[in-house]
Amino acid sequence: AYARYWGSSFALAAGALAVSAAVPAPWTWGLWAVGMGWVLTAPLRRTGRALALDAPPDEEHISERYGLLTLIVIGESFVKVVTGLDPEGGALGPVVQASLALLITCSIWWIYFDDVAGSRLREQALAPVFWLYGHLPLQLCDARLQPLIVASRRDVVSSNRLAANAVPSSCPITAAIINTAAYMFRSL
Repeated sequence: AYARYWGSSFALAAGALAVSAAVPAPWTWGLWAVGMGWVLTAPLRRTGRALALDAPPDEEHISERYGLLTLIVIGESFVKVVTGLDPEGGALGPVVQASLALLITCSIWWIYFDDVAGSRLREQALAPVFWLYGHLPLQLCDARLQPLIVASRRDVVSSNRLAANAVPSSCPITAAIINTAAYMFRSL
């Protein structure tokens, strides 16, 4: 029953995504939303909850896997910042900015692995679901924050008015989402 439920959930989502390749643009986004919504709500539906009670997930294993994913995303942020430096540029500004970006990366790493990765979930009905899905904004925003910081110092951004206005305003919003996700994990 477990494999049949999850197999049919992913098959339905894959079918929606496959059909989206053959339809015009406005319908594509709708089919993507249906496919992703179906998969994301699968654990919340009655059958998904019943199966989770019959065969509860191994919290230690899931925590380890999400910790590894977070480590990879943070490591990628580190690589983006370091490769964004110009090896022949002797200016101090980009080095200071890259140092601050690396400080933010290390802070996110510290917050996650000190507070979130090893924490135990409280015995609440939907705490594991919120813990799992709370990682989505955390991973997306962490992957986005460092390139935003690196892009804010590039000449390309300064020549594009829209990008020049979007980058500085996106950084605090992204950082706020990361902090909110970390706080949410602590309260679970």
